[in-house]
Amino acid sequence: MMASESTIRRALESGNPIIHGNRATFLWQGDFPPQLVSDLNGWDAERKSKQFKRLSPGLKSVSDTTVWSCSLTVPRDGYLEYAFYDPISQEKFIDPLNGHTVSNGVGGRNNFFYIPETMSSPFSMRRADVRTGTLTRHRVSTDFLQDDGERDVYLYKPPVSSAVPLLIVYDGYDYLHRGKLATIVDNLIADKRISPIAVAFLQNGKSRRNVEYLCSDATLAWLDREILPLAHKHLRLLDLEKYPGAYGVLGASAGGLMSMYTGLRVSEIFGKV
Repeated sequence: MMASESTIRRALESGNPIIHGNRATFLWQGDFPPQLVSDLNGWDAERKSKQFKRLSPGLKSVSDTTVWSCSLTVPRDGYLEYAFYDPISQEKFIDPLNGHTVSNGVGGRNNFFYIPETMSSPFSMRRADVRTGTLTRHRVSTDFLQDDGERDVYLYKPPVSSAVPLLIVYDGYDYLHRGKLATIVDNLIADKRISPIAVAFLQNGKSRRNVEYLCSDATLAWLDREILPLAHKHLRLLDLEKYPGAYGVLGASAGGLMSMYTGLRVSEIFGKV
């Protein structure tokens, strides 16, 4: 895509990306461009990163530096997180022309943008006519993860008195605060889209996240010795002897891999992934 001087000025004034339909275009000023990594290429900077292309040699920015361009095609209802990658230092960094950033869940930040047609899920909006569950915060030992100290675990108790299945959520802090999963569960229960469930939102180990989520038996031991006893103490859960495999586990990316591993290794407890 060839950008005009007016397009460059627009990017400098309103920021990256410039969106036309479902196409997002990013600009970079400087002698050497970064690479763009995102969910669309699996954050793979080595093989699948999106490359910037130099614009016409005669086209300069208002600061008389070389301008580079990169475009992505995204779903029309899309939300995308991305970062720039410096192949020399081999480090990711945020886009200086996009002031919208969000925690990446492991101690850093990503840029993000929405396609204008994107609509928030109605289930993520709190409704006055919906009974809400109870959310409690607990501190749990991480000795089984060989990580001295404690971590937060949030337990969601649905607004019912009957015994319910438990859903374990890896990267739970993000699902709770960014994903508004507790509100979504409230609304889905109220609309009878799902049966009532309890939820345990687990905090990840930040820099230790990959070690703990890449098919880790230590994480399974932590669930068995710390998380499940905590959940049984504070929630009214289904009896696994009567309902084997009734509990579920949820996650994305490495958390999704750990969810699959949890279901495979302890399917008598976590039969739903």
